[in-house]
This record gives sequence, C-alpha cells and structure tokens, in this order.
Amino acid sequence: MGCTTILVGKKASYDGSTMIARNDDSGSGHYMPKKFVVVHPEEQPRKYKSVISHVEIDLPDDPMGYTSVPNAVDGEGIWAASGVNEANVGMTATETITSNPRVLGADPLVTYQPAKDGKEEAAGGIGEEDIVSIVLPYILELINLTWKRHCGIRKNIGAHVRNMRIWNTCVPLT
Repeated sequence: MGCTTILVGKKASYDGSTMIARNDDSGSGHYMPKKFVVVHPEEQPRKYKSVISHVEIDLPDDPMGYTSVPNAVDGEGIWAASGVNEANVGMTATETITSNPRVLGADPLVTYQPAKDGKEEAAGGIGEEDIVSIVLPYILELINLTWKRHCGIRKNIGAHVRNMRIWNTCVPLT
C-alpha cells in the first residue's frame, strides 16, 4: 500500500478541528522503522546534503525548531514523513506522485549520477526524502515569499495545517 494522507477540514470534523492523518509505506515486503525526533534550531544544518541525491542546499540562518518522524535506520535517506514546527504548523510530505512520460519529457526529474568511468558525480535534485527537513523549519517564510508567485505542479506534494485551515500544497522545485 502506498503512502496515504487524509485531510479533514474544520467544517468536516465533528468538533471543528483540523486533522492530517497518514501512513508511511515501505517497499514491498519491507518495513522501515520510524522514530520521533525534536530538531532544535541550532541542530538544523545551514548546508543540507541529501542522502539519496547528494544535492547540497544552503539554508537560511533562522530555522524554527520542529518535530519529525524520520527513518530510524541510517543509510536510505531521511524520509521525515511529517512534523510540527514551533509556530504550530504541521506538515506531511513524501507522498509519491507519478508523472506520465509526456510530462517528464517536458520537465524531466534531475537524478543522481554516481561517479563512474572517470566521470564526476552529478548531484540529483530535491527528493521526497528531503521535503520536511528543508521546508518545515522555514515554511511560514516560504509561504509568505513564494506561494502566490511560484507554485506549480511538481512530483512532490505535501500538506500543512495552520490556524484551523489545511492546505494541500505543491513544493516549488525550480
């Protein structure tokens, strides 16, 4: 079963609360244990390096603290599926979306290419495993600066909740 997110708005719940519920799958026949972590602002890296794609991203100097639920086993990526930051903004991500070949032909994914046969390594792009770790500490700033101008459909989506409203959001990747 794939990752599934259920979003309940305040008009759909019995008591007017908003809810985000989700499951986090693993590959067929496998189970990846998760852990609950608290990331304090001073622990958030200012240069993020993706485990899977090796892309490196400079991050702002003023992250918020947040909780997340990453993989408990190192080596296969962070996959921090969901969390809540100190502004009480909750976020879920890592829901895989598929694209048809025509879309990928016009807007291909940037994939990691390991060093091989004398060619240097080529970092990939931002992947699902990275979204919560690089967005949640800065989500209010990102929403304020980019949402209205740059949001387009991409392969990675997520949801966040704040002030009794839920938004199903795209993540601008270009």
